Amino acid sequence: MVIREDNMQKQNYFLLLIRKLSILILIAMMSSCSLVKTNAQDEAVLFPVKVDGKYGYINREGQLVIKPSFKKAMAFSDGLGKVEMDNEKWGFVDAKGEFVIDPIFESADYFREGLSVVETIEGKYGYIDKNGEFVIPPQYEYADSFYEGLASVECESGKYGFINKQGEIVIPCQYDWALNFSDGVAVVEKNEKEIVINRQGITLFKSKWDGIYHFSEGLATIEINGKYGYINTKGKIVIEPKFWLADDFIEGLAVASMGEDNYPEVYGYINNKGEFVIKQQFIKAYRFSEGRTDVAIPGRGRLLIDKSGNIIAEIEVDGIGSFSHGLAEVMIGDRVRMHENLIGYIDRNGEYVWEPRK
Repeated sequence: MVIREDNMQKQNYFLLLIRKLSILILIAMMSSCSLVKTNAQDEAVLFPVKVDGKYGYINREGQLVIKPSFKKAMAFSDGLGKVEMDNEKWGFVDAKGEFVIDPIFESADYFREGLSVVETIEGKYGYIDKNGEFVIPPQYEYADSFYEGLASVECESGKYGFINKQGEIVIPCQYDWALNFSDGVAVVEKNEKEIVINRQGITLFKSKWDGIYHFSEGLATIEINGKYGYINTKGKIVIEPKFWLADDFIEGLAVASMGEDNYPEVYGYINNKGEFVIKQQFIKAYRFSEGRTDVAIPGRGRLLIDKSGNIIAEIEVDGIGSFSHGLAEVMIGDRVRMHENLIGYIDRNGEYVWEPRK
């Protein structure tokens, strides 16, 4: 529901959602405030901040550890931070702020499953390792990050398929678009028909609904006659389509609204049985991360709540990102003019570790 500034992943997801953008944009997009997690406990975990118009990094205690010198800086992943220089080229720095991968790429994604997808000056996409070496040469019209050992790529034909980490095409380029794998399945479209495939490219079932969206935590949102519900990975409806809006399940909860039955629209959170466990009361509601999320009710600032709906703190900001390693980025300003925003960080108690500043 929050919007990421650095959306290098073109996200085929939006090709699917575009016809419902007026509704699902409220919750389907991730924000520039979002952070990327790393699984390795001993990897560097630093957070980008802006000081006098330049970006550097702080640690979890809010101490500035990498001098602000970058045009842009994004969250660390796998011990490396993605940065953009004044020449608009992207590279990666280590915890000392030293380049380990020179800034030579038109765009670069976070490291995921040990690889980063990058775009060359020729407009081709390939994959590099943490030494900056190409392990899969730049050859694709577009390429996404790896999920569950597979990545969707766009071939010269304009069709999408999937490759493994050796760069071998394991599911041929035959789809109009392809979402990432999750829970062992992926949603793709072929001949204007949405289908769900497994890792071998075998069709598990075809959509019988008006729309089927991304799987998360074993469930995918479907649409029937303008109402949203959920199916499991076998294509069985497990939550009947009754919602005006229904988001992905994250940490066991999903943003949902009965909408037209409760005008003006308010949002709450449902469990995987379709029951509201946090009642509909918010004019804005976002996905949970590390047991926290922010919501809004009329006449108050952003409220930081836990998964029981308890208010942790009220924070006067315009945006709160997802939590990662105990911190969340907060923003004061207009998302349309991101470079003018004030950026800070809060902990899970809503306390500032870095006050918002330019």
